[in-house]
Amino acid sequence: MCRFLIEGHDPEVRDALVACLDAFCRLEPADLELASAHVFAYYGDVAAEVGPEPGFPRIEDAAEVWGQVRLTAEPVVQHDGTHWYVVLENECSWEPEHGLMIVLREGRQVTKVGQYDGHLTNRQAFADDSIPEDAVYWSPSPSR
Repeated sequence: MCRFLIEGHDPEVRDALVACLDAFCRLEPADLELASAHVFAYYGDVAAEVGPEPGFPRIEDAAEVWGQVRLTAEPVVQHDGTHWYVVLENECSWEPEHGLMIVLREGRQVTKVGQYDGHLTNRQAFADDSIPEDAVYWSPSPSR
């Protein structure tokens, strides 16, 4: 069972909200697995920053990353004035402080992964209009 926290509900956009929730509830594991490479890139950045610290998990490839994630049971649903987003604040073994944020536009398309920062896109998170709007993961490292 899943309980949603809906922020900014406006009766005028009720149909779009219902469609977003319906799309999210119909997701299959394969839909999230499409973001595996992005989640693995996030893991890789944290691993590079932390280094070979004792107890830090070793994840060898993107296929293994979901085994280190515990998905939330209370998604947050937000409206940005144009789109509805389902925001998942998850726990992950490699970043216990900031977790793993997964954002799905209209409840179906993963549009952002990374540490939980409360932003719906990476462009917003980094306050940088040069970041492509569809950048699912954006590395904070200067080598990006």
